[in-house]
Amino acid sequence: MRRLLILAALAGCAPQAAVGRARTLPPGASTIGGGIDASVTRPNSPNDTDPKLPSGNLGVTYRRGLTDRVEMGGRTWGIGIPAFWTLGIALDGKVSLRRSPDPRHGIDVAADVIVGYERVVNGGTPWHIGSAAATILVGHNLGRHAITWGPRAGYAIWGGEGQNPIYLQLYGASCAFAWRLGKNWELTPELLVLYSPVHFGGEVEGSRQDGAWATQLSIGLTRRL
Repeated sequence: MRRLLILAALAGCAPQAAVGRARTLPPGASTIGGGIDASVTRPNSPNDTDPKLPSGNLGVTYRRGLTDRVEMGGRTWGIGIPAFWTLGIALDGKVSLRRSPDPRHGIDVAADVIVGYERVVNGGTPWHIGSAAATILVGHNLGRHAITWGPRAGYAIWGGEGQNPIYLQLYGASCAFAWRLGKNWELTPELLVLYSPVHFGGEVEGSRQDGAWATQLSIGLTRRL
């Protein structure tokens, strides 16, 4: 049971993609979009009998440029089936560290900080996940399109009634391709991989396992307003 809870907590940290390009939006410019996330979490073990927990979410995003080098964004996501539903929200702030003189060429670099909260209800029992992450975004401008990648580190807390909190350190990286469609639309597939050096306690000697992985694929469609 503890193993499944840890995997579920790690899955709840995964929907923190969709932070956009490394190049911040111009002041006053904004985008709105939606997308779908599909993720799988698993223990760091070669044992084929270990559980692999799939999950998915539908999300909505909004981003706005505040200054030449500062951008804010927000995202909400969720999914619901009988006896199980989840709803989350994440906010982030992006600061440009390097801005290419030509938006169609060159390299942009930005730092982004994300904070999120998710409520998960399974069989009427609510669980709560709070998380924070920091990432460096490196963007390679390819004309109207861009490839954005970067490392990420974070921390999450999973809690619920009658259970001890689960604390997770998170490390990983993401890679996204922003494909501009026409003047205002953009399609962005993104791959996010997270690792947590969490301990799975075991009652039998030799059953201890350390570490778990979460892999998420997101596909988002945004429109420039």
